[in-house]
Amino acid sequence: MSSNRVSTVDTVRGISVLAMICVHTLWMYADVHTQSSTILGHVIHFVGKGTAAFLFSMGVSLLLSSHQSMKDNVIRGFAILALGYSMNLLKFVVPTEIGIMPEAFINAYGWETPLNFAQYRYLVLTGDILQMAGFALIVLGVVMQFVKHAWQYMALAFLVAISRDLSADGCLILMASITSSRWRGVILIISTSLFSHG
Repeated sequence: MSSNRVSTVDTVRGISVLAMICVHTLWMYADVHTQSSTILGHVIHFVGKGTAAFLFSMGVSLLLSSHQSMKDNVIRGFAILALGYSMNLLKFVVPTEIGIMPEAFINAYGWETPLNFAQYRYLVLTGDILQMAGFALIVLGVVMQFVKHAWQYMALAFLVAISRDLSADGCLILMASITSSRWRGVILIISTSLFSHG
């Protein structure tokens, strides 16, 4: 690990990723009973609420990054979006095509195999944490060109937070400003899906 990285932030992010892997595995491969009626299912769903920790650590990493330009954020955002959609291809399309995707997962959508193009497109274009993070970085890159004061970031954060129409499934992008001579702004992405899905 290089000396300019903060190990605590990397550790939180790593633990959060492991938790998300457990949750996605449960959702894709466990039956309904295991997901909703067992201690394992309840524990994994609780641990899965740690995705907000991943997003928060992403915001802190951005704050500590020396690459704060619009170009850097937009490029990083598109790279994360591409990674997210590529992962959807690998976790949905490939297992379905080679016949290892559980039929229960497909049936949960009200579908039957073989899937048609529209169903595959839906699975590939499904938004998840990486898509939200990539989009947030792109928006931040553009916003940083126009917003110069802390109160403007807070006003934008408030507008985003009160508008559920801007979010796909209860996940909101909350922008907060950290002002100093080096940092003009940082985006902190906080998932409120913990509370909105009750």
